[in-house]
Amino acid sequence: MRFPLRSLGWLLLVVPAFGAAPCSGAAPDSPSSATRTAADAGRITPGVGVGRIVLGRPRQWVLSVLGKPLRTTRRPGGYTEVTWASGGKPTGADAETRQRIDRWIRENGRNQYGDDSGTVYAGGTPLFSEATGETMDRYEYILKKHPDLAGGGDTLTVVFRADRVEQVEVTSPASRTPDGLSTASTFKQIRARYPRLRVSERAAGGAVGYYGEIRAAGITFYTEAQDDLMPEFRPLSIIVHRAGRAVVPRPAVPHPRG
Repeated sequence: MRFPLRSLGWLLLVVPAFGAAPCSGAAPDSPSSATRTAADAGRITPGVGVGRIVLGRPRQWVLSVLGKPLRTTRRPGGYTEVTWASGGKPTGADAETRQRIDRWIRENGRNQYGDDSGTVYAGGTPLFSEATGETMDRYEYILKKHPDLAGGGDTLTVVFRADRVEQVEVTSPASRTPDGLSTASTFKQIRARYPRLRVSERAAGGAVGYYGEIRAAGITFYTEAQDDLMPEFRPLSIIVHRAGRAVVPRPAVPHPRG
């Protein structure tokens, strides 16, 4: 069974109003180690946030709670995306890490070695060492230069606008909705709980980015695939966004071959 998707194109998802959004002027709590734990592995509350990181929180408060981020990226439309590691020590280039690296290369327009496009190498490759005669694995080379891409580190990503939390995205299966859904759930299970799940797609380099939205709740399940989205696929991340507003999607990335 396949979900009927292709006719939807790469529509952005619009969430109708549902309940009240958290007040952006809510008094911030004092940061603590308990707050950090709750933020990293907290409950996913649709339309509200993840753990203590709730929509509307000031950016400075979030930074003080989560500490130094892995990376900060500017998005179109005045958004800023900030990503933190949410537990686990990097374990190297396992299958999930390779997928993460390949996606990062596509989204950032890098060459196959993770360097700026157009970079020229002596001998045609940066992987071979003339001094030792050894050839380094391509993913090992990328991880040495970009350790934040290493595996074993689920992430929590916050998108800010006007220095306020606009949406929160988590990859860890330890974070769950009140219904028990997580990144360990399949899209079949998600659709069983939410029969009116709406799925749209957006270009993601050589793959297709799929956004499964629960319109009435302010939550979206994101994954990528080479072709159609199958029921047994699992989300790469879960995004909590404001009810009544569109999820802020990842920037569209054209196929590298055009």
